[in-house]
Amino acid sequence: MTDYNNAIYRALRAAYELRSEDCAELWTNSGFDLSNSKIRSLMLSPENQDYSEIATRRLKAFLRELLNRQGLSVPGMAIDMQVCALAEAEGIIPSGDPLRDAREIRQVRRGGEWHD
Repeated sequence: MTDYNNAIYRALRAAYELRSEDCAELWTNSGFDLSNSKIRSLMLSPENQDYSEIATRRLKAFLRELLNRQGLSVPGMAIDMQVCALAEAEGIIPSGDPLRDAREIRQVRRGGEWHD
């Protein structure tokens, strides 16, 4: 489940063109003070020795801050509902699968071919 969380994070970070500084601010605002190396490790593949997993609780907090940044306030929602709210804000009909929706958001916002 945790690599699933990381995949959602990677797709949304690309979709919203979030740089390390933006992510650091979002993580800090969500109550987690992560170093730059820790933030980079969240983007790595599970095969990499420096890979760090994102716990569900942490991803929920990060998504809550991302929603607030987008002007959508939906505190306390499950990950699938948070990603669904982001998708709907982009004019996407949510599929119910947060990873699929996150990738669709990335495709709509960034275009082009993406290979995960």
